[in-house]
Amino acid sequence: MKLVLGLVAGIALFVLGSAYGYVRAGVGIVFFLAVFMFGFKYWRDVGLIPPEPERTDVRDQGLKYVCGVCGLELRVEIAARDRAPNHCAEPMQLVTDGDQAPLRPV
Repeated sequence: MKLVLGLVAGIALFVLGSAYGYVRAGVGIVFFLAVFMFGFKYWRDVGLIPPEPERTDVRDQGLKYVCGVCGLELRVEIAARDRAPNHCAEPMQLVTDGDQAPLRPV
């Protein structure tokens, strides 16, 4: 692939160099190849879709998370991972149903 790309770039440099100057044609070919490679990688990566995470029903466990900064409470019914969610740029704390949430009066 790289050999073919280099050969095409050499031929383009020879053909365009005689008409526009070799330095100008060389710079144009380098910029074209850079944009082409970036665009090719970008559209290839767009097509790669990650697999759906495995989801687990956790309604019976009574998971409740509370944000320690603002007091937001979050009840989890379906979990896709075993990490605590983030809120206010901090991980939330897991509380059980019997504990009082650390809410501040408004």
